[in-house]
Amino acid sequence: MVPLDFSAGGTLGSLAVAQRALGRDAELASTLGYWGGILEFLDENGFANSPFAFTQASLHALSGDREQAMERLSVAIDRGYRDPRLFRSPPFEPWWNDAGFRALVERNLGLINDERVKLGLEPLHTAVGSP
Repeated sequence: MVPLDFSAGGTLGSLAVAQRALGRDAELASTLGYWGGILEFLDENGFANSPFAFTQASLHALSGDREQAMERLSVAIDRGYRDPRLFRSPPFEPWWNDAGFRALVERNLGLINDERVKLGLEPLHTAVGSP
């Protein structure tokens, strides 16, 4: 059994990113099918937190389904997902410069900054390392 780690797409997310980068399309399709089955089962059984929605977004991104990837990423942010390095999340590489993805990155950064201000910290003015 593959451990279920939703922190950054987990083991299967990392594997799928590597398979995509190496052009191992058959293996990628198999990984995405297996991973999708697990996520579907978990979704049907009530998983709904922000890391889970981010994992769903990552699966859709790696599957090439931009619409679903952006929708699930928006849900993840709505549910509290925060990552100041979202702008370079590997599953979303094809869309790093996409206006819709960049808008979600900026919304995420704005929410992070809202919390930083409450803590007396300087806001992040741009995503770290952002192009």
